[in-house]
Amino acid sequence: MLAFFTGMMLAVMVYFNGQMSQQTTVAFANLFFQLFGLLFFTVLLLVKKGRLPSGYRHWAFLLPGVLSSLTVLMSNIVVLKLGVAIMVGTSLLGQVTASMLIDQFGLLGKAKHPIKKSQFIGYLVITLGLILMVI
Repeated sequence: MLAFFTGMMLAVMVYFNGQMSQQTTVAFANLFFQLFGLLFFTVLLLVKKGRLPSGYRHWAFLLPGVLSSLTVLMSNIVVLKLGVAIMVGTSLLGQVTASMLIDQFGLLGKAKHPIKKSQFIGYLVITLGLILMVI
């Protein structure tokens, strides 16, 4: 259920980010989004009296922040051209594709979880649905 609400929040975020991109620039909207996120979590850490862990300094832990910024930047560009529904649908198809590849081949150090026939059929249905939305 949490994943469902995360998806709903994603659509709302993409809409408002697209609006800000339209009124300012794509780069400014992304900068604003990232700075506000930094402020939000800084306040959250201060309120919770959280301490920054010292053991997590591997360079790979920077990658999610970079990917998050690039994801927001690209979604700001795409939503202006295609709208929220197509952008989110295409984005989710990309997430499912990457997730299935990670599971199938055990990429990124994860255990292998071969794709089942039912999953592949579901993937084809999602792809067909997105194609129909675009047409």
